[in-house]
Parts: sequence; C-alpha cells; structure tokens
Amino acid sequence: MAARKSMVSSVAARERVAFSRLWAVGLATTVLVTVYGPIDPARRGGVIALNLFGDPTRPDQTLIHPHDVATVLDGEGIAVRAGHHCCNPLMRRLGVPATVRASFYLYNTTDEVDALVGGLARCRELFA
Repeated sequence: MAARKSMVSSVAARERVAFSRLWAVGLATTVLVTVYGPIDPARRGGVIALNLFGDPTRPDQTLIHPHDVATVLDGEGIAVRAGHHCCNPLMRRLGVPATVRASFYLYNTTDEVDALVGGLARCRELFA
C-alpha cells in the first residue's frame, strides 16, 4: 500500500511539474489563451483544457477553433485532443464549441511541453 501511494505521489508530482512549465514558459504570458480549471499546479491533474483566441486589436477577434489548433499541432507531431470531450453541457455553459486538451504523464519531457508552447504560438500566427 505504501508503494502504491508513493507511485501516485510521483505521478502527481510529474504532472504538476509539466503544468508549471507549460504555464511559466508559455501560457502565463499568452494573453489570448483561456485555461479551464485551476491555475494552481497543486490543484490540477495532468489534463489541461484550453482555447486560443484571435487578435484582440481586430474587431473580428474570435475563438481559433480547437479542431484547427489540433490539426496544426498534429502536423508538428504534437498529440492533443479537440472536441467537447463528452461534456456538452459544460461546453454550452462555457460558451465554447470545444476545447483543446493536452495530457501529461510520467513519460512526458520538458522538451515536449516546450514543443506544445511553440505549436500554440504557431497556431496563433496562422489564424490571428
């Protein structure tokens, strides 16, 4: 039982490290991103749902559709999910058609977190 608790603690710690890096390296400085859920890494798991938005200086600033974001990221070898994730009532309440969902676990590296940040920046360049 103690070994299992230790393993769960290790997984949670790795997930917190991944989210902390994602937040510090890219999302905290990206004004046009909405992260759904708590920002405090201690209150998060390894799943991050987010959306990107277009240029706020333009009157037509809108959501960059999550499926478009996922397609661009896929082209760069970055695996995310896009959709309503079986949460249609929540999506309606949030006022969005879908979200982009990235997941981190023990096997993810900081290079992969950085690649996601870079991929999101490229999405913004393409669609904003």
